[in-house]
Amino acid sequence: MRAATQTDHHLHIDGGASLFDAQRFDTERLLGHRQVSDAWLLGMKVSAWLRFVTFDAAVPMGVVRGDTA
Repeated sequence: MRAATQTDHHLHIDGGASLFDAQRFDTERLLGHRQVSDAWLLGMKVSAWLRFVTFDAAVPMGVVRGDTA
């Protein structure tokens, strides 16, 4: 991990997103506890203009306001 974080491709993002931020998250769309981490990661993606790549088809699209597939 140390070597990976020292490359030019690594970017540290401050984890300031909160699921209690109603401006960012529509938590009514969360269907269970397993979607909380995915929703938080999507929220960080939107706030930092990043790309979120996953093979998980159950990622809760629509939970993060302003997110697109």
